[in-house]
Order: sequence, then C-alpha cells, then structure tokens
Amino acid sequence: MGFDYIENRAKIFGAGEKPISWISCRDAATFAVKAIDNPLARTTVVEIGGPEALSPVEVVRIFEEISGKPFELEFVPKEDLQNEKITTVDARSRSLAGLKLQYAYGGAIDMEDTLRYLPVDMMHVEEYAVEVLSKAPEITSKQLMY
Repeated sequence: MGFDYIENRAKIFGAGEKPISWISCRDAATFAVKAIDNPLARTTVVEIGGPEALSPVEVVRIFEEISGKPFELEFVPKEDLQNEKITTVDARSRSLAGLKLQYAYGGAIDMEDTLRYLPVDMMHVEEYAVEVLSKAPEITSKQLMY
C-alpha cells in the first residue's frame, strides 16, 4: 500500500494524521489460530487491530528514527481516493480504493474485549520496525511486492 522502508518512501493516503491500529501479519495469524478453538469467536465478529493506534505520519517517524534516514513522503488527497473508488471498474481495484480511503479516515480499534478472550502478546510498531529494518539489507524493494 505504498510503504517502502527499504527505499525510505511512503505514500500517505489523506493527511496521515488519523490513528490506525496497526497489526503485524504474525499477530493477525495468531488471532486466527486462537479463534479456531475458541467458542466465543465462533459466534462473534472479532475485530482485531494492533496494541496502539498511531497515525501514518507517526509510523513514518518511528521508521525514520530507527533507520536514521528520512523518508520521502507522497500525500494522496482524500478527494482523489474517493474519485478512484467511484470511477474504478473492476472489483479488485474498487476494493483496494476502499482500503486506501479507510486508511485516510483512520481506524483505531479498542482491543480490550478481544484480548480478554483471545489473549495475544502483540507486537508494537516500534518492535516491528526494529525487526524488519534489521533484515533490510537482505531484502530488495522488488521482493517486498511479492
């Protein structure tokens, strides 16, 4: 979705000031596995997010601090995203446009109830940044797309 920590570039949808509950793929997978055997999860929509709500700009700043390198930022106005969603023809592109628009509007999720019946020791954005940036020399931007 436009966040390239290898090349120190980020595409920010909207102004980048609305908080989002960022979740690592590992944590999302852990929730899915724990939900399989949990009877409460079988009859409930389980909304998941990360342990903290941070704006996209705050996330970029964390990566800049840890990497020691400034990011080049490109901001995409909400109006452009709304137009993309309206004018896109195929379902996949329309879905991606909707995700970008949701990102622009933010999405803080209160995890208190979820963590009560699906306890997960979740990874914070700073921990994630340290982990992926430590592996950055081994990864190319092209590999990030796959």
